[in-house]
Amino acid sequence: MPACRMCLQPCLSNRRLMDRSFREMAQDVFCVLIDVSQRNISVAACDSCQGKINKFYAFKHKSRQREQDRIAIRSRPASTGFAVVKNSAAVVAATSERCIGGATKRSRWHSEQDSDDDDGIVPLEFDDEPKKKSVATKRVLVRFTKEQLAHRTKKELYEERRTIICEQCGKLVPDVRMESHRNEHLGVKPYVCPEPDCEMAFRCASDRKIHHRRNHSNEQYPCEICGKVLKSRLSLNSHSYTHREKEFKCELCGMMMLTKSRLELHMRVHTQKRDFQCPHCPKSFYVRTVLTLHLRSHSGEKPYVCHVCDFANSHRILYVKHMKRFHPGEEIYKLCDMPKIVKKTETN
Repeated sequence: MPACRMCLQPCLSNRRLMDRSFREMAQDVFCVLIDVSQRNISVAACDSCQGKINKFYAFKHKSRQREQDRIAIRSRPASTGFAVVKNSAAVVAATSERCIGGATKRSRWHSEQDSDDDDGIVPLEFDDEPKKKSVATKRVLVRFTKEQLAHRTKKELYEERRTIICEQCGKLVPDVRMESHRNEHLGVKPYVCPEPDCEMAFRCASDRKIHHRRNHSNEQYPCEICGKVLKSRLSLNSHSYTHREKEFKCELCGMMMLTKSRLELHMRVHTQKRDFQCPHCPKSFYVRTVLTLHLRSHSGEKPYVCHVCDFANSHRILYVKHMKRFHPGEEIYKLCDMPKIVKKTETN
């Protein structure tokens, strides 16, 4: 009978350590590298050790995140801390009109002063009326003190001014993303795409605007290097990075990256930092996009539907392979066009 790799007690034959996600959780808990390449070493783990590793990893991940939030909040100066407090007209007025970069800016969301919600989240009211031209206001320059500049750079201080502390989860959220973050707590998507055949909904107006430019706009931005035509200037800027030389090098494995943000994501593979925890199982992931794909395995959602046959899948890459293999020459649709395909299949 094989023995457990952790407690060395006899257990049923299994290959749990060959599962990459479980092995990485065990490595994060033990802070050692678990080698599974040698054949004469056991790769089994008993049920007791598996449960303990899952519990310890969840506890370690949660404690690490809370400690990072506390450090971030503690490092903020008292004059730049903002919080969304329920039933407080003074704080709502203070957070709705703030000095950012010396100019007064009014927040895009507002709440009712009197609300009886028990969860502490005030429902939002959205106004679709056209915006009026704002009256010119006196610019106020708020200088940083010598004590602040002695410990942090101006860039860090400006970023602190542009962030708000969410009262529900304690996270630091940029003020331009506060509406989307707040609607995520509420579980609502009030901004619907204005196109008649599109049923996509979003948590904030900026996401809807980006979606409309990328999928429904007739604008064309050709790339000067390869000639590829893109539908938005943002997509053109992102595409231009593919033609640049890889300047950022990983000090551990020597892999080259195009941008600093991609290098930071790559470093999570070495540090085993998985900040995106699945609420249904003990698995966690490096980036939110992989978590979104994983959540479809729990919900059973298969948004990518073939308009020729009955094929449906939760991953776009498998949908593209299916179309190229079984239906060559047919149009490959995007995710925003999938509701149209479902309607056509239901009517037929």
